[in-house]
Amino acid sequence: MDNEELRKSYQPDKVKILFVGESPPAGKTFFYAANSNLFRATLAGFQLAFPEIARDDFFRSFKEMGCYLVDLCDQPVNKLTNPEKKKISQAGIPILSQAIRDLKPEVILVVSKGILPYVEPAQALSGSSAPLHALPFPAMGHQREYIQRLRRLLLEYEAILSPASTMAGQQNLISE
Repeated sequence: MDNEELRKSYQPDKVKILFVGESPPAGKTFFYAANSNLFRATLAGFQLAFPEIARDDFFRSFKEMGCYLVDLCDQPVNKLTNPEKKKISQAGIPILSQAIRDLKPEVILVVSKGILPYVEPAQALSGSSAPLHALPFPAMGHQREYIQRLRRLLLEYEAILSPASTMAGQQNLISE
């Protein structure tokens, strides 16, 4: 199964929180292959918010909660020059806009602040008024900030997630 088939296999019927990444990485890692920095940090954020989520069940839980990750760019850009990256990112705006229009997320989480200038116009083109939040990419010392901010956002939006996760989130808030 290639990366896009793997991604599609985890697409929920109703997307509640749409995670937007920059692109699939140039190496062999991929979020949905459970072997990337983004996967590890996202898992950690979810487990802080909802401790009952096990690593082995993460993608099932992610899907059941209505979470889904798409990328701005359809090809790896992390090894490209800035002008090349900008050109491919610009080309991704209408594609991402269509994805937002089709998926109709209730919340959009950008998992790399650097792509916000591309995600904002994509959202505007889509006509979506979903709240938009940007997190730092969880690398180069930003892992802790990503995890903590993701946890806070998950708890803030727990009401739109599945009933099972809402109950766990309420228990976490009470124990803090």
